[in-house]
Amino acid sequence: DACRRGDVHFCDTMTATGVNHDGGFAEYCVVLEKQAHVIPDSVPFEEAAMCEPVACCLHGIDLCNIKAGDTVMIVGGGTIGMIMLQLAQMSGAVRCVLLDVNEKRFDLAHKLGAELSLNPAKDDVPAELKKHGFDDIRVVIECAGRPETVMNAIEYAGKAATVMIFSLTEPDCAIPFMPFAAFKKELTLKTSFVNPNTQGRAAQIITSGRLNLHDLISDRVALDDINEAFKPGMRNGKTVIIP
Repeated sequence: DACRRGDVHFCDTMTATGVNHDGGFAEYCVVLEKQAHVIPDSVPFEEAAMCEPVACCLHGIDLCNIKAGDTVMIVGGGTIGMIMLQLAQMSGAVRCVLLDVNEKRFDLAHKLGAELSLNPAKDDVPAELKKHGFDDIRVVIECAGRPETVMNAIEYAGKAATVMIFSLTEPDCAIPFMPFAAFKKELTLKTSFVNPNTQGRAAQIITSGRLNLHDLISDRVALDDINEAFKPGMRNGKTVIIP
């Protein structure tokens, strides 16, 4: 009954409905009461449903140790990258740059606070970073999950920077890695796995309204039409399933 009213949202555990148990794409699912988080009526269902990716991003942001005044690079401007862009600023980043080959994402990135957007497929990234004064990138967050984007993240990181390899590559993906390049810059390489103990914080941030999630949702699909969500043309942003 409470779930129908929209008073509760998602469970704060790695043993989650839709992950380790069936039920993620269903009209109803059951969670333990102690694992439920209250959301107010003012939060739209579509934005509340973003709690899981926001919680995952929060765990990654925590591991980045962003400090007030830092310059941050986001590699990949999909839904996760746009969430990371906003969370980086909430954590203290004062300058953010986005790298993405899809320039259609640049307007939204600037709306969400990116100062500079570059296309690594055609822009001279080092020259552009120097031109715009982005010569001390303290944190790079890789959000695309491709060999070339992981390499970009390592290449453009500044001295003593933290490189967060956040997105998933294919399990057998391998990239050429030159330890000497990381050695000279004293890089710290980090990864992030799911969302331990961050679901409640994610719900609080979404409730606060400080994250722009509305503009990240590109499509809304009814549960009966869920197969439509997996078609290639629906991959322009975040598709929300309406039960």
